[in-house]
Amino acid sequence: MENIGEKIYKVRKEKHVSQEKLAEEVNVARQTVSKWERDIAQPTMENIKSLCVYFGVEFNYFLSDKEIAEIKEVSAVQNAVTQSEDKKESKFKSLKIVSIVAGMVLLALFVIASGVAAYVTIAPDDEPYVDSVHIVNYGGIIFLVIGVVAASIFISLSAILINKCIKNRKNK
Repeated sequence: MENIGEKIYKVRKEKHVSQEKLAEEVNVARQTVSKWERDIAQPTMENIKSLCVYFGVEFNYFLSDKEIAEIKEVSAVQNAVTQSEDKKESKFKSLKIVSIVAGMVLLALFVIASGVAAYVTIAPDDEPYVDSVHIVNYGGIIFLVIGVVAASIFISLSAILINKCIKNRKNK
């Protein structure tokens, strides 16, 4: 059974192509072709594709059944990893959309709550005074403080979550 180096040598000789010419066509050094033929080095998949195109042979010509099985196995693993990454990416996008919508809703609620709190915190007294004295409504202050704390917590949690997602993506 011929190995890849023997197959490259055989087809190169059949086509009357020098190592220099083949190296030029495949865009590698002549010494690289020599190493392939002596099985000191192995061509990359891109190099094998270029060899197939140049010599007009099937991709499988240069590979043994074992190598073809390994390529299929690697391809299957890469497809599984890609699908897993796609699922993670869609979860990340969904999480991002949910956090943006929740942030916008909380922001709108905070603006409304601030307006209401400001109105009820310092409301004019029912009795008309000449100097327009106002009373402070402590319920309004509590309402305002709770709104600020809730918005701050949400913003902090969103920042932590986004930071964690970014770190996870960088670690891949």
